[in-house]
Amino acid sequence: MGKRANRQKEKIKKSKKLIVALVLLMLIVGCIAGTIIFFMNNNKPVNVPEQNKEASVTPEVKKPLSLPPKEERENTTIPILMYHLVDEEAGALEGLYLRTSELEEHLQYFKDNNFTPITMNDLQGYWMGTKALPKKPILLTFDDGSVTVYNNAYPLMKKYGFVSTQFIISSHLDNGGVMTKEQVKEMAASGHEIGSHSYSHLDLANVSDSTLEQEVVQSKKDLEALVGQPVVSFCYPAGKFSTNVQNYLEKSGYLSAVTTVNGFANKTEQGAFELKRIRINRGYTGAVLKEKLAGYEL
Repeated sequence: MGKRANRQKEKIKKSKKLIVALVLLMLIVGCIAGTIIFFMNNNKPVNVPEQNKEASVTPEVKKPLSLPPKEERENTTIPILMYHLVDEEAGALEGLYLRTSELEEHLQYFKDNNFTPITMNDLQGYWMGTKALPKKPILLTFDDGSVTVYNNAYPLMKKYGFVSTQFIISSHLDNGGVMTKEQVKEMAASGHEIGSHSYSHLDLANVSDSTLEQEVVQSKKDLEALVGQPVVSFCYPAGKFSTNVQNYLEKSGYLSAVTTVNGFANKTEQGAFELKRIRINRGYTGAVLKEKLAGYEL
């Protein structure tokens, strides 16, 4: 009995050892397997998400303007209209007062016949090859800076979405009957070009060089300081000029000048500083304007 009991105890001990060994073996195998799986998973290549193609914006490359050759651009014939005052009631210079209703007839005619008003600066850009012209371009220029233009013409041009070039006598601003500086700034900010009509409206063909400098250069400086834009277009006071005046304008940084000579403008035929305009007088209805523009095609 004693021997049998001892053998039984030995068997139980061996069984316990075997179980412990199996458990340890399973733990070791489990650890090894876990380690292998861990390294296998961590050695997989990382999938980096592709960049959002839509978010990656390629810089837009501006295509060069498709424009006619320089000679053809400068030989373009274009109407530049010459306005002064705009009011139903005329003052002392009656002929210069276009009725407000007549101006609206003009603007409606432009709209109905697909004209596009541009500025002198737009025309200069076309000559230089930096801007394209729309179909049937036309220029509306207003001389002297009358407050009637701000009160009556400006609202109408806003209504039709048109722009103009305003030729301003710089020393006259803030005086009676003339626009204020703030009104000029407002028009410039809304897309109208501000050009110079000299400093004090003298006959430039008959002044000294020192006076000419003030009339041409000082007005340019004053207007540029006022509107914060280059002033590069000029209008001769009373249409008076000379070769000396033209040379002085070019030397002072102006790019073009308009006259009171009647006709369509053409740089090749007239030069940039002797451009013709079509005078608009009181009584020029839409029908009269149509006659004035007869034969114009672009």
